[in-house]
Amino acid sequence: GIGGGSHSVLVFGGKNTKFGMSKKDAVAAYRFAKKSGVKKFGIHMMTGSSILDSSYFKKATSKLIDIAVEIVEECKISLDFINIGGGFGIPYKPPEKPLDIKKVGSDIGKIFNGRKSSKILDKPWLFVEPGRYLVADSTILLTNVHSIKKGPVKYVGTDAGMNTLLRPALYGAYHHVVNASRLNSRSNESVHICGQICENTDILAKNRKLGNVKEDDLLAILNVGAYGFSMSSQYNTRPRAAEVMINKKDSKIIRQRETINDLIKGQKVVTWFK
Repeated sequence: GIGGGSHSVLVFGGKNTKFGMSKKDAVAAYRFAKKSGVKKFGIHMMTGSSILDSSYFKKATSKLIDIAVEIVEECKISLDFINIGGGFGIPYKPPEKPLDIKKVGSDIGKIFNGRKSSKILDKPWLFVEPGRYLVADSTILLTNVHSIKKGPVKYVGTDAGMNTLLRPALYGAYHHVVNASRLNSRSNESVHICGQICENTDILAKNRKLGNVKEDDLLAILNVGAYGFSMSSQYNTRPRAAEVMINKKDSKIIRQRETINDLIKGQKVVTWFK
Protein backbone atom coordinates (compact mmCIF):
# COMPACT_ATOMS: atom_id res chain seq x y z
CA GLY A 1 0.00 0.00 0.00
CA ILE A 2 0.86 3.69 -0.10
CA GLY A 3 0.93 5.88 2.97
CA GLY A 4 2.39 9.26 3.85
CA GLY A 5 2.17 12.00 6.47
CA SER A 6 4.08 14.69 8.33
CA HIS A 7 4.29 12.38 11.38
CA SER A 8 4.37 8.60 11.58
CA VAL A 9 0.99 8.57 13.34
CA LEU A 10 -0.52 10.50 10.41
CA VAL A 11 0.31 7.71 7.95
CA PHE A 12 -2.98 5.91 7.30
CA GLY A 13 -2.08 3.68 4.33
CA GLY A 14 -0.11 0.45 4.26
CA LYS A 15 -0.25 -2.87 6.08
CA ASN A 16 0.39 -1.68 9.62
CA THR A 17 -2.55 0.69 10.08
CA LYS A 18 -6.10 0.25 11.33
CA PHE A 19 -7.56 1.83 8.20
CA GLY A 20 -8.77 0.46 4.90
CA MET A 21 -8.49 -3.01 3.41
CA SER A 22 -6.40 -4.93 0.91
CA LYS A 23 -7.32 -4.97 -2.77
CA LYS A 24 -8.31 -8.63 -2.45
CA ASP A 25 -10.69 -7.87 0.41
CA ALA A 26 -12.05 -4.84 -1.46
CA VAL A 27 -12.97 -6.96 -4.48
CA ALA A 28 -14.70 -9.47 -2.21
CA ALA A 29 -16.59 -6.64 -0.46
CA TYR A 30 -17.85 -5.15 -3.74
CA ARG A 31 -18.97 -8.59 -4.95
CA PHE A 32 -20.83 -9.21 -1.71
CA ALA A 33 -22.48 -5.77 -1.87
CA LYS A 34 -23.55 -6.34 -5.48
CA LYS A 35 -24.95 -9.75 -4.60
CA SER A 36 -26.83 -8.19 -1.69
CA GLY A 37 -28.60 -5.77 -4.00
CA VAL A 38 -26.49 -2.62 -3.76
CA LYS A 39 -26.88 -0.58 -6.94
CA LYS A 40 -24.62 2.43 -6.45
CA PHE A 41 -20.89 2.27 -5.73
CA GLY A 42 -17.93 4.52 -5.10
CA ILE A 43 -14.37 4.16 -3.88
CA HIS A 44 -12.49 6.18 -1.28
CA MET A 45 -8.97 6.35 0.10
CA MET A 46 -7.25 8.29 2.88
CA THR A 47 -3.58 7.39 2.98
CA GLY A 48 -2.12 10.14 5.13
CA SER A 49 -2.30 13.69 6.43
CA SER A 50 -0.43 17.00 6.15
CA ILE A 51 1.71 16.09 3.13
CA LEU A 52 3.80 18.73 1.33
CA ASP A 53 5.37 16.53 -1.36
CA SER A 54 3.32 17.17 -4.50
CA SER A 55 4.58 14.00 -6.19
CA TYR A 56 2.98 11.89 -3.45
CA PHE A 57 -0.55 12.68 -4.61
CA LYS A 58 0.30 11.61 -8.14
CA LYS A 59 1.47 8.20 -6.92
CA ALA A 60 -1.43 7.70 -4.54
CA THR A 61 -4.07 8.74 -7.09
CA SER A 62 -2.53 6.56 -9.77
CA LYS A 63 -2.63 3.58 -7.42
CA LEU A 64 -6.28 4.19 -6.52
CA ILE A 65 -7.29 4.56 -10.16
CA ASP A 66 -5.54 1.29 -11.03
CA ILE A 67 -7.40 -0.46 -8.20
CA ALA A 68 -10.70 1.14 -9.24
CA VAL A 69 -10.26 -0.09 -12.83
CA GLU A 70 -9.57 -3.65 -11.60
CA ILE A 71 -12.63 -3.59 -9.32
CA VAL A 72 -14.90 -2.34 -12.09
CA GLU A 73 -13.66 -4.99 -14.50
CA GLU A 74 -13.69 -7.88 -12.04
CA CYS A 75 -17.00 -7.06 -10.34
CA LYS A 76 -18.83 -5.75 -13.41
CA ILE A 77 -20.00 -2.61 -11.64
CA SER A 78 -19.73 1.13 -12.26
CA LEU A 79 -18.44 3.74 -9.83
CA ASP A 80 -20.42 6.94 -9.24
CA PHE A 81 -17.50 8.63 -7.51
CA ILE A 82 -13.81 8.31 -6.73
CA ASN A 83 -12.68 10.06 -3.54
CA ILE A 84 -8.92 10.49 -3.23
CA GLY A 85 -9.26 11.79 0.33
CA GLY A 86 -7.23 14.62 1.76
CA GLY A 87 -3.71 14.97 3.09
CA PHE A 88 -3.03 18.36 1.49
CA GLY A 89 -0.58 19.92 3.92
CA ILE A 90 0.45 23.42 4.90
CA PRO A 91 3.91 24.59 6.05
CA TYR A 92 3.82 24.56 9.86
CA LYS A 93 7.54 24.75 10.54
CA PRO A 94 10.14 27.04 8.94
CA PRO A 95 11.62 26.54 6.39
CA GLU A 96 8.88 24.27 5.01
CA LYS A 97 7.52 25.35 1.64
CA PRO A 98 3.84 25.48 0.64
CA LEU A 99 2.37 22.56 -1.26
CA ASP A 100 2.35 23.19 -5.02
CA ILE A 101 -1.41 22.78 -5.24
CA LYS A 102 -1.54 23.68 -8.94
CA LYS A 103 0.84 20.83 -9.76
CA VAL A 104 -1.14 18.49 -7.54
CA GLY A 105 -4.36 19.43 -9.34
CA SER A 106 -2.76 19.07 -12.76
CA ASP A 107 -1.27 15.66 -11.95
CA ILE A 108 -4.52 14.34 -10.48
CA GLY A 109 -6.52 15.63 -13.45
CA LYS A 110 -4.25 13.94 -15.97
CA ILE A 111 -4.49 10.62 -14.17
CA PHE A 112 -8.24 10.86 -13.60
CA ASN A 113 -8.90 11.77 -17.22
CA GLY A 114 -6.35 9.33 -18.63
CA ARG A 115 -7.23 7.09 -21.53
CA LYS A 116 -7.52 3.87 -19.53
CA SER A 117 -9.48 5.29 -16.60
CA SER A 118 -11.81 7.31 -18.83
CA LYS A 119 -12.61 4.27 -20.94
CA ILE A 120 -13.27 1.86 -18.08
CA LEU A 121 -14.65 4.08 -15.33
CA ASP A 122 -17.21 6.03 -17.39
CA LYS A 123 -16.64 9.51 -15.89
CA PRO A 124 -17.37 9.21 -12.16
CA TRP A 125 -17.32 12.24 -9.88
CA LEU A 126 -13.92 13.12 -8.42
CA PHE A 127 -13.99 14.11 -4.75
CA VAL A 128 -11.24 15.52 -2.53
CA GLU A 129 -11.14 16.48 1.15
CA PRO A 130 -8.93 19.59 1.49
CA GLY A 131 -10.04 20.66 4.98
CA ARG A 132 -6.64 21.37 6.55
CA TYR A 133 -5.38 23.10 3.41
CA LEU A 134 -8.36 25.48 3.45
CA VAL A 135 -8.56 26.45 7.13
CA ALA A 136 -5.36 25.60 9.02
CA ASP A 137 -3.67 28.97 8.57
CA SER A 138 -6.90 30.92 9.12
CA THR A 139 -6.71 30.79 12.90
CA ILE A 140 -4.37 31.99 15.66
CA LEU A 141 -4.55 30.87 19.28
CA LEU A 142 -3.87 33.76 21.69
CA THR A 143 -2.70 32.86 25.18
CA ASN A 144 -1.45 34.86 28.15
CA VAL A 145 1.79 34.15 30.00
CA HIS A 146 0.90 33.72 33.68
CA SER A 147 4.17 32.37 35.12
CA ILE A 148 7.82 31.79 34.29
CA LYS A 149 9.85 29.03 35.93
CA LYS A 150 13.64 29.25 35.79
CA GLY A 151 15.94 26.24 36.09
CA PRO A 152 17.84 23.83 33.85
CA VAL A 153 14.97 24.47 31.42
CA LYS A 154 13.04 27.74 31.42
CA TYR A 155 9.29 27.15 31.31
CA VAL A 156 6.83 29.78 30.18
CA GLY A 157 3.43 28.93 31.63
CA THR A 158 0.31 29.98 29.72
CA ASP A 159 -3.44 29.80 30.14
CA ALA A 160 -3.68 27.53 27.08
CA GLY A 161 -2.56 23.92 27.11
CA MET A 162 -3.08 20.46 25.66
CA ASN A 163 -6.77 20.90 26.49
CA THR A 164 -6.82 23.85 24.08
CA LEU A 165 -4.39 22.61 21.42
CA LEU A 166 -3.77 18.86 21.59
CA ARG A 167 -1.55 18.28 18.53
CA PRO A 168 1.85 19.09 20.13
CA ALA A 169 1.24 16.77 23.10
CA LEU A 170 -0.42 14.04 21.03
CA TYR A 171 2.31 13.53 18.43
CA GLY A 172 4.88 16.30 18.75
CA ALA A 173 3.30 18.56 16.12
CA TYR A 174 5.05 21.88 15.54
CA HIS A 175 3.19 25.19 15.71
CA HIS A 176 5.09 28.43 15.27
CA VAL A 177 4.80 30.77 18.27
CA VAL A 178 5.47 34.50 18.40
CA ASN A 179 5.45 36.89 21.34
CA ALA A 180 2.76 39.32 20.21
CA SER A 181 3.66 41.67 23.06
CA ARG A 182 7.32 41.96 22.05
CA LEU A 183 7.58 41.40 18.32
CA ASN A 184 10.81 43.38 18.07
CA SER A 185 12.44 41.92 21.18
CA ARG A 186 15.49 39.74 20.56
CA SER A 187 16.91 37.05 22.83
CA ASN A 188 18.94 33.90 22.22
CA GLU A 189 17.37 32.21 25.25
CA SER A 190 15.29 29.13 24.44
CA VAL A 191 12.23 28.29 26.49
CA HIS A 192 9.57 25.61 26.70
CA ILE A 193 5.97 26.81 26.51
CA CYS A 194 3.57 24.83 28.68
CA GLY A 195 -0.02 24.82 29.90
CA GLN A 196 -1.72 24.22 33.24
CA ILE A 197 -2.73 20.59 32.81
CA CYS A 198 -1.46 18.03 35.33
CA GLU A 199 0.50 16.11 32.68
CA ASN A 200 4.20 16.50 31.90
CA THR A 201 3.25 16.14 28.24
CA ASP A 202 1.37 19.44 28.43
CA ILE A 203 3.96 21.21 26.31
CA LEU A 204 2.85 23.48 23.48
CA ALA A 205 6.35 24.16 22.14
CA LYS A 206 9.95 23.36 23.02
CA ASN A 207 13.14 25.37 22.60
CA ARG A 208 11.54 28.54 21.28
CA LYS A 209 12.88 32.10 21.37
CA LEU A 210 10.28 34.58 22.55
CA GLY A 211 12.44 37.64 23.15
CA ASN A 212 12.57 39.04 26.66
CA VAL A 213 9.36 37.25 27.62
CA LYS A 214 7.57 38.38 30.78
CA GLU A 215 4.40 37.58 32.71
CA ASP A 216 1.23 38.99 31.12
CA ASP A 217 2.76 38.81 27.62
CA LEU A 218 0.42 37.67 24.88
CA LEU A 219 1.66 34.75 22.78
CA ALA A 220 0.27 33.92 19.34
CA ILE A 221 0.29 30.25 18.30
CA LEU A 222 -0.13 30.01 14.54
CA ASN A 223 -1.94 27.67 12.16
CA VAL A 224 -4.49 26.22 14.58
CA GLY A 225 -7.50 26.41 12.25
CA ALA A 226 -7.42 22.67 11.60
CA TYR A 227 -7.61 20.25 14.53
CA GLY A 228 -7.53 23.08 17.07
CA PHE A 229 -10.93 23.58 18.64
CA SER A 230 -12.20 20.29 17.19
CA MET A 231 -9.62 18.37 19.28
CA SER A 232 -9.93 20.54 22.38
CA SER A 233 -11.48 19.22 25.58
CA GLN A 234 -12.64 20.09 29.09
CA TYR A 235 -9.89 17.99 30.65
CA ASN A 236 -8.89 19.07 34.16
CA THR A 237 -12.21 20.94 34.35
CA ARG A 238 -11.02 23.62 31.93
CA PRO A 239 -13.81 25.31 29.93
CA ARG A 240 -13.09 25.64 26.21
CA ALA A 241 -11.92 28.92 24.73
CA ALA A 242 -13.98 31.48 22.84
CA GLU A 243 -13.62 31.91 19.08
CA VAL A 244 -13.59 35.31 17.37
CA MET A 245 -13.89 35.94 13.64
CA ILE A 246 -12.08 38.97 12.22
CA ASN A 247 -12.93 40.64 8.94
CA LYS A 248 -10.58 43.58 8.31
CA LYS A 249 -11.50 46.02 11.13
CA ASP A 250 -14.58 44.12 12.25
CA SER A 251 -14.69 41.28 14.76
CA LYS A 252 -17.42 39.08 16.14
CA ILE A 253 -17.57 36.30 18.71
CA ILE A 254 -18.67 33.17 16.83
CA ARG A 255 -18.37 30.77 19.77
CA GLN A 256 -18.90 31.84 23.35
CA ARG A 257 -16.28 31.01 25.97
CA GLU A 258 -17.47 28.11 28.08
CA THR A 259 -18.22 28.53 31.79
CA ILE A 260 -18.35 26.21 34.79
CA ASN A 261 -22.00 25.56 33.91
CA ASP A 262 -20.91 23.99 30.63
CA LEU A 263 -18.74 21.54 32.59
CA ILE A 264 -21.65 20.23 34.65
CA LYS A 265 -24.38 20.56 32.03
CA GLY A 266 -26.15 17.27 31.53
CA GLN A 267 -25.03 15.79 34.84
CA LYS A 268 -27.67 14.15 37.04
CA VAL A 269 -27.74 13.43 40.77
CA VAL A 270 -28.77 9.81 41.33
CA THR A 271 -31.70 9.30 43.66
CA TRP A 272 -29.83 7.35 46.34
CA PHE A 273 -27.59 10.36 47.06
CA LYS A 274 -30.50 12.68 47.79
